[in-house]
Amino acid sequence: MVVGLVAFLAVSLWLPVGEAASSTTPITARWCGQPDGLSAEPIPYERWHSLMIVSSHPDDIETCMGGLVYLLTQSGVPVYYVILTNGDKGCGNPSICENLTAPEIASLRQQETITAAAILGVPSSNIYFLGYEDAELTTYPEEDIRKNIIQLMREVRPEVVITWYLFPRFELQPGDIYIDLGYHPDHQQTGKLVLESLFDAGVSRLYPELGESHYILEFYMWEFCYPSHYFQMTKELLSKAASAEAAHESQCLGFYEVEAGMYRLYTATAKFSNVTTCEMATGFTQYSEITF
Repeated sequence: MVVGLVAFLAVSLWLPVGEAASSTTPITARWCGQPDGLSAEPIPYERWHSLMIVSSHPDDIETCMGGLVYLLTQSGVPVYYVILTNGDKGCGNPSICENLTAPEIASLRQQETITAAAILGVPSSNIYFLGYEDAELTTYPEEDIRKNIIQLMREVRPEVVITWYLFPRFELQPGDIYIDLGYHPDHQQTGKLVLESLFDAGVSRLYPELGESHYILEFYMWEFCYPSHYFQMTKELLSKAASAEAAHESQCLGFYEVEAGMYRLYTATAKFSNVTTCEMATGFTQYSEITF
């Protein structure tokens, strides 16, 4: 995210329900949620053997699915990060980065990413920084970016890929806990490019110079409004994800602020998943599941 999302999460407003304020319905997402009678399904992470996550910015993953990443790595599942932009426009903590140049911010954010990933059990050797400029992903030739992603998909050969949703969610208005989760040009461009690369990676006669073709078995996108699948967060996983996000020190103001903001985001997502037994959740929409 261009500016640290979690720096704002803990100071948001909430929509009154009756005479009391709901702890799970943000005022800027009042139309979200599964229709009556429907609920999201648990994401089937137990069957995964490898996962690639493609994010727009260095600090996206921890907020969107840090708890699941940690659970997977502790179970021995290799997790790979592909980070498209260098985050050089983001400065959520002016005391650290206000006077830094764009290249200095990019270098700092790369180191923060490595530190945050280590907290979640992801080694630096599993992180791929593509280095496009922050907030400018739509200005680059799409084929060039797709070819980089395709090559990594064919090299790493993950079973599962997760990324941003490729369309705006205008239900998630900025100014509350969502900030740029409803729309950010880098996020939607990432989702589009990854979906196209997912198809291209499996076509053997397309870009054969990029390696042997590879089919992705499952593909999910982060979803905060109408999740088809959810991952149940525990307090322990919340703490771990918050610790990792707080490692992006240039983007946030400290662990407790991050943890409080994440809690509010995850309780809202649990509500929109319509799973009454789940207090906190991260949400996903599944596009494909290929079985043979």
